[in-house]
Amino acid sequence: MIPKHPWRSIYLSSLVAAGSAALSFFFAIPFDKHVAVLVRKFPDEAKAPFAVLSGATEPVLVLPLMACALVMIILISGRRGLTKPGMVTGLCLISATLALLLTFLGKVPIGRARPQISAEWDPLLFKPFAGSYVYESLPSAQAAMIAAICLCIASRVPGRRLIALPVALLVSLSRVVIERHWLSDVLAGWVVGGLAALASVLLLSRFLDDGTRDM
Repeated sequence: MIPKHPWRSIYLSSLVAAGSAALSFFFAIPFDKHVAVLVRKFPDEAKAPFAVLSGATEPVLVLPLMACALVMIILISGRRGLTKPGMVTGLCLISATLALLLTFLGKVPIGRARPQISAEWDPLLFKPFAGSYVYESLPSAQAAMIAAICLCIASRVPGRRLIALPVALLVSLSRVVIERHWLSDVLAGWVVGGLAALASVLLLSRFLDDGTRDM
């Protein structure tokens, strides 16, 4: 049963996102090859903006930036304690970190080949525990991270939903367009991201208040 407290919106959003992505994942697998073949035909000019977006939202860039933002918010807040922006930033940081940890724990044992090295466009090429980047396609870590962040923002700051959700979709799509992931990898990442956001709220809800809606 979902607890009846101010963070209920994230519970619902995370569950809906994870459930929808899980269903979509299984339906997307038969289309992985077709989507990969289609994006391979895109001209380089069309792929360029997606490559820039994907590069700008790499976890090695996003996590340190969020950590620095949280430290600055805490320092500026001083004796007032953790402010509303600080609470949301902290929640996003923890959710994103958890999402990345879960995806990295799954990538190696799953061992799915990335699209660009699958000569026959075989989305069912697996080499578990290969220990190579090219066999760490499922799930998409970047999609999981951005989904966790945007779900937290969209749920706690309703006025930013029209920005957060499209950004999450574009970043996730960019991983497919630049041929780093199959479509189902990205959807699996959204499952992980939704579950990470849900788990973070379950762990932290007692320390968080209702005020973040008013940002």
